[in-house]
Parts: sequence; C-alpha cells; structure tokens
Amino acid sequence: MDIAKPDSSRFAFRIVDKDFNVLVSHDSITAGAIAITLQEFNISNEIVRIYYKILKENCELRGHGDIKIE
Repeated sequence: MDIAKPDSSRFAFRIVDKDFNVLVSHDSITAGAIAITLQEFNISNEIVRIYYKILKENCELRGHGDIKIE
C-alpha cells in the first residue's frame, strides 16, 4: 500500500487484526511517500484495519479503512 501526502504534514497510523491486536504502528512519519508492507506478518485471507491521522499545523484529518490480504 502506498500513501502520498504533503511534505509539511505528519502521518500516524495503526494497523490491527480482527482481534484489535496492533500489527504495525507509527506515530510521526514526515516523509512525502510512505510504503507499508504486511507480508512479514504471515497472514492471508484476512481483513485488517488501518486507523490513520494526517496532521498539519492547524488541521487534523482522521480516517480508517479495511485492507483485504489475499
């Protein structure tokens, strides 16, 4: 999964499994492009959820979404 954002903002996210166990978490990514790889978790045929925030000086965008791993 690839995510692009303005360089002046920060990105924070958590990816959790169906039991809400945190698989991967980052609190303050400032790079302009972000790549997330889930292959290392050795899961297949599952849906995981990502919770994310994009933070800029006076703005915060929050969201979530499901990712199907096949």
